[in-house]
Order: sequence, then structure tokens, then C-alpha cells
Amino acid sequence: MKRFLFVQCLLAVWSLILFQGRVTAEEVTDLTQIPTSKIYSAWQDSLEKWADLSTSDQDAQTRAFFDAFKTADVMDRCTRESEGKQDDADLGGFINGKMQYSPLTARELAAILADLQVRMTCHKAITQYLAEHKEAYTPEERDILATALLELSDTCEYPISIRNQIEGGAASMAPQDEILERMKSYAEGPTDEIRFQGLMMISLSCDPRAADLLRSVMEGYRVRKEVPPARFLNIAGATLGPGGYDILLHFLEQTINTPQFMDALLGLVLTRDFRAVDQVIQAYFDGTTGIRDQTSRIEDQALRSYYFKLWHMGRTLEPVLIPALAGEDPERRVEALELLDRSSRYGVAANAAEVFQALQQLIERPDASSSQVLQCQQIIERLQAWEAEKALRNK
Repeated sequence: MKRFLFVQCLLAVWSLILFQGRVTAEEVTDLTQIPTSKIYSAWQDSLEKWADLSTSDQDAQTRAFFDAFKTADVMDRCTRESEGKQDDADLGGFINGKMQYSPLTARELAAILADLQVRMTCHKAITQYLAEHKEAYTPEERDILATALLELSDTCEYPISIRNQIEGGAASMAPQDEILERMKSYAEGPTDEIRFQGLMMISLSCDPRAADLLRSVMEGYRVRKEVPPARFLNIAGATLGPGGYDILLHFLEQTINTPQFMDALLGLVLTRDFRAVDQVIQAYFDGTTGIRDQTSRIEDQALRSYYFKLWHMGRTLEPVLIPALAGEDPERRVEALELLDRSSRYGVAANAAEVFQALQQLIERPDASSSQVLQCQQIIERLQAWEAEKALRNK
């Protein structure tokens, strides 16, 4: 995988190197000359020469190549007029390669973000890189970058979706009062789209105050006796975690026997609070009929969709089901088995190896009852059958 990424970075750079006469690889022995000479043939010859090098040597050669591109070189390429989609893709690949192997400093990046002559492709690539590598920067550097991203979102003329991403990047970089106020303003905005942007920023935020803001937003819906849109419930569940269970439970109770019930249940599941396990079990509505062995062959489209959602929720809860199987709480163990017993009838597990291991270990426990052992064996058989079917489809 790493070798593939290495080659992809090099391929992205090729189209940025222009023909200016032909020079052989032997004539260009110093990699730092390649960006200056801009000779495709020399670079291609070099790539072929590196094919048998170790991964570490390839990395060293690639790093030397990108080291030769200084801030001015990056700025030059980022301010050139686009020649089309392929040119944009190549430029994005170049920025990714530069940032991976020879990253610019926080202040250098801030300067590029502040320049409105820079192409959107560069700003997008830098924003994405920062979102994935923010831990590499000091608090002071992250503050500088957050300010630069926020200012860019305010001054650029990019599509709203791109500006939203840039604002989200700012929220993820540093806790700033200005960013917190913006999140609050959006979250209390006049339309769902504006409120959604506020919640997205909150979900990405590194500000410890953001969780309280999100709880306040959810509390506002509760007081107004309104049910938040499904995507708001999902963000709240995933962001607040177990701390958001109680307020989201209110929306579940409010939506019983309504089309919004499953949306509220998913929000509750995304908290990964173990109490959500019983809520999903209850949603199967089989307490008096016994577990129904439903499959994807259900003819009723609405019913099939309903069970598919429950199966997805069971997969989402696996991170709490697996520890419960190995834990010492007998009630939790029973509930974990009950949910796995149901979800195993509809498809593969999300973490199959871990689920198999936990079930096998439970079978071997001296305190496991015979009914639990049988239940574990049946769950394993079903999941193995699903895995076999999946393997056949993927051939």
C-alpha cells in the first residue's frame, strides 16, 4: 500500500514537469536539479532506476525530490491558471506529495491560505491535509492555521460546500472564541442547512466547550417539543457519545409509532451507550412471538428496509457488545447475545474476527450456561455462512 502511494505521488508530479530538451538520468545525478530542469525524461528514468530500491530508500529519494520544491515553487504552481480537470488533479497530487514528504511550516501554509490568487485545488488539498495531520502542529501553530482557515472561508468565493469544509477545518484546529460564537450562531440559525453547518463544525471542533453547545442545541429542541432532523440526531449521538444518551432517549420516546422513530433510535445507537442495546432488541418487536428468522428475501420493501436498519445498528454497537461478552456482568452478557442472535440473521458482522473470538471465548467459559453455548454456536454458524456468501460475491 505504501509503495502504491509512493508511485501515485510520483505520477501526480510528472505532468508538472515540462519538456525543455532531453537529458538522460545519468546527466541529472542530483535530484535537486530535477525541479529546476523540469525534464520529464530524466524523472521517468529516475523512477525506473528506483524500482528495486527498498521502501525506505524510495522514501528518501522522494523526500529529496520534494525538498527541492520551496515555498515559492509551491506558490508558483498554485497560482498558475488551471488547464482543466487533469491539471487540477495533478496539482492536488503534487500538494499531497509535498505535504507528506516535505511539509511546509504552519506560517508558510497560512500565507498560502491567505492568498486569494491561489487556486481552490491547493486550498482544498491543504485543508484536507490539516484535518488529517493537525496533531503534527503545536497549539500555537494550530491557532495560526485556524485563523487562516477562518479568514479564507470569509473572503474566498468558493462554492458553499467548500467554504463549509474550510470552516470545519478551522474548528478542528484550535479552540477560539470567534469560532465558538460562529458555531453557536449557525446552530441557532434560521434554516436547517445553516444549523447543519453549525452542528458539523461542532462535531469537528477540538474546543471542549463544543459538547455543551451541542447539548444546549438538543435541549432547545426538547423544550420546543420538536424532533431534530435525522442528520442532527446522528451528529449529536456520534459527537456526545454516552453523555448524550439521556437527551436523545427523549426524542426516541417522542417518536414512538412515527416515521421518525428509526432516526431517533439510530441517534441513540451512535452514542454507543450500552443502554441502547436493549432499545434495539425491543425494536424487533418479537418479545411475544420469538425471534423471527428474517432474511434479505423478505418481499415487503418497507419491512426489509426496517430490518436492514436494525442490522446496521447491531453492527454499530459491536464495540460495546464484544466487551460485554467477555465481561463479568451477566445481564449485559445476555443482552449482547440477544442482539447478536438477531443481527446475525441478516448479514455479516462489522468486526467479524473480534466477534468470533469473543463468542468462542464465551463458549469456553466455565460459567457459561448450556443455552448460552448453543446460542453462541448458532450465531457463529450464521455469521460464517454470511462470510462465505460474501466471499462468493466478491470473486
